[in-house]
Amino acid sequence: MTQTRTTRQPLDPVARWVTACATSRVATQLSDGARGTKTQRLPLSDGCNDDRMIHVDWIGPLRHLQQFTGPPSARQKELANSLDLQVTDAMPWGVAAVLIESHVSSVVWGTTPKPVTEPQSGLLRQLGHSGAVDSRTIASAWIEHYYATRCADALKRWKPMQGEVVTLEHDRLDVATGELYRTTTEGAISSIGDSGLIYFRGGNGKCGWATHITRKYSGPS
Repeated sequence: MTQTRTTRQPLDPVARWVTACATSRVATQLSDGARGTKTQRLPLSDGCNDDRMIHVDWIGPLRHLQQFTGPPSARQKELANSLDLQVTDAMPWGVAAVLIESHVSSVVWGTTPKPVTEPQSGLLRQLGHSGAVDSRTIASAWIEHYYATRCADALKRWKPMQGEVVTLEHDRLDVATGELYRTTTEGAISSIGDSGLIYFRGGNGKCGWATHITRKYSGPS
């Protein structure tokens, strides 16, 4: 059985930024003014909305995240070059994809990229980003890159598998009061999404990111 308990306590600065941005959808509103265009990216909110492939262990999700955070593909670099965009091996695959998509979208729809928001800039600083970011869409892509990197590290550390019992701590924001609080969930793993989202047995919307794992109790059953 999945059990959840809530404790009200101060969160560290990075947790505050992450929670606030995820809840306000600053980092998940990735439309760049285009009409209905949206790349399949990593979800940043705590909702169980990872609609890609699910797995019984950590290996598949890790491969997916490693591709997302790894260097751009030869095809991406070729396409970027044809569009006069600078895509080097130092740019993550996910950021390159968003850069190319947003450029094409702005040309097709005749739109101007929206500027980076202050919450995004603050979160990027908290995450250690030092390079220039010139649009809201690219800022979101970099934020997702850093989250994905942390999630991949968590998967390698914990190696979660279906049937194992884990404890996850979720940082949340009460939209009504603006109060930050921490929810602890304990349960048996049902499956793991491509993005590192852990699903619990029993359904009822219980899930959490691999980065939230704080303890693993048992082997697969």
